[in-house]
Amino acid sequence: VPFSIVKPLLVTAEGAGTKDGSSWENAMAWTDALASCAALEGENEIWLAGDVTVSALSTVTVKGDLTVRGGFAGTETSPAERPANAISTISGNNAVNIIQPTVDADKTLAFERVALMRASKRAVNKSGAGNISFTDCELSGNGRTIGHNQGGVEGLGLYASGGGSATLTRCKLEGNGPTDYIQEGPGGFAIRASGLSRLTIDDCVFLTNGLWTASQGDADLRAHRGIAIYLSN
Repeated sequence: VPFSIVKPLLVTAEGAGTKDGSSWENAMAWTDALASCAALEGENEIWLAGDVTVSALSTVTVKGDLTVRGGFAGTETSPAERPANAISTISGNNAVNIIQPTVDADKTLAFERVALMRASKRAVNKSGAGNISFTDCELSGNGRTIGHNQGGVEGLGLYASGGGSATLTRCKLEGNGPTDYIQEGPGGFAIRASGLSRLTIDDCVFLTNGLWTASQGDADLRAHRGIAIYLSN
């Protein structure tokens, strides 16, 4: 994700000072920043310092091109000043889903150096005709507490539908899926893509997503369709 000259909102989990996002001393809270930037047209950026644990799902409509950059220490004036390999975690704490964006046509919601983890079911549930991208991100440990024999157990890291494209570059997707071995879902525990114009996955790592048996009974033990990724038109 190329660096932008757009003035970003500077953000921490709970915010600080006046919470207007104009400086690290006056950082805006994560949920307020996401709602504010999503509603804006044009190019906008959120710079996130530290980690966030959310207590409720964020449902937003993305009207412009929005980039969420993580890995900041809270002192930087440029993304290039971030500590090497630093990443910010946004966690659902195994209690809530994290973000449900509707992205308008020809617009892009981009995440860079952000880990979206421990959603109760889905970390990111994208709809709308626009695009979504992840660069140097992690989608891990989502949907681990889903109960026995549940339906719709798919796309627990990313569920992308409605058109547009999804792009993942240098990302890690690990441990998405319930620990209960009997489920009704069709697979695609890490990524479920439905009706997209294009899905691009480049230099990503998939580790231990999903389960190998789908239904109980000696007569019908079978592999899930697409343990990590499930695509359909």
